[in-house]
Amino acid sequence: LKKFYHDGIKYRIYLGDGVNKIMNGRVISSDVSKTILWGVRPKNIKRDLKKAFKSILFVGVVLPNVGLEIIFDFLNTHKEFSIKIIGICDANTYKEYMTIINKYNIGDRVYFPNRFFFDEELNELSKGCFVGVALYTIDNTSTIYYADPGKVKAYTEMGLPVIMSKTSSIAPYVKDFNAGEVIDRNVFSFAIAVEKIKKNYSMYVRGVAKLNKEFYYETYYGKRFSFLEEV
Repeated sequence: LKKFYHDGIKYRIYLGDGVNKIMNGRVISSDVSKTILWGVRPKNIKRDLKKAFKSILFVGVVLPNVGLEIIFDFLNTHKEFSIKIIGICDANTYKEYMTIINKYNIGDRVYFPNRFFFDEELNELSKGCFVGVALYTIDNTSTIYYADPGKVKAYTEMGLPVIMSKTSSIAPYVKDFNAGEVIDRNVFSFAIAVEKIKKNYSMYVRGVAKLNKEFYYETYYGKRFSFLEEV
């Protein structure tokens, strides 16, 4: 039924090449059918890197498939780092994560208020962080696998390089622009990515700026949606 309605529509926009391929059998890019990812609106956030280099940021809905257990394993062996987890989860998931946190005795380095922050609160909090994480599951049953998750660009909007797993339509851009590291989903790869970003931070920040310029919402949407002006 979904395919029936899809094929009857003249103009088709996909939030990722994965969805595009599923609906068309291959990735289509034409005047009336194409992939358009999320645009960004960068924020001018200044951060104290002496403090920020010790803290990782996670923003989003907290689910079992977002890779926090990988970061907890990392914190267990890298005592100089901490994480701020900004998002909400159900009581059972929160209990499971707190069990891991207490087991590793890392509670003093994990900020997990189990709530969302308003934009200004989040921007202020991000000043004390140097990288954002998006370790999504690479399982192709996840919607993230096919689309463009907003979390990654939320980090780049705040000027943060990203460490993400090899999934979603934005991953190639993160890699090509050097806006972060696209890694295998394990603690060893994560630790390497953290050190690479710390040692070459200026390069990654420049990469973030390039990615933000490419996807700046006014020019990106203006160009990608220009075909509608002819309708």
